[in-house]
Amino acid sequence: LGAVLPWPDGTELPKRSADSWTVFLGGMPVLWAAPRLKTVALFGCEDAWGGAVAAVLDAMEDRARAQGRSWALERIEVRSVNGRAVREGPLAPVLAGLGFVPTPDGMRFYPKPY
Repeated sequence: LGAVLPWPDGTELPKRSADSWTVFLGGMPVLWAAPRLKTVALFGCEDAWGGAVAAVLDAMEDRARAQGRSWALERIEVRSVNGRAVREGPLAPVLAGLGFVPTPDGMRFYPKPY
């Protein structure tokens, strides 16, 4: 995305990086996340954000298990959303609903070991 398909207008352009995630809904990007969700960019419908984050978490769990890593040891912490601190933005209540907890740097997800 970005090289072939344009990012939605009015958004800060995400950077291309290995292990980043982009979630699409109806052919349009809804969420872009840096590795381990440290930085997130949101696009479009607010109602889709929770499902998009859950999809990334599921994919991260599947990848960890496929590589023989313990999912419980993954460090997943969202620090910024659309260039602002995560706790100041609209994604904070969505993350809290998915089990993320506030930390000094943002909001962290502690995967269940089972």
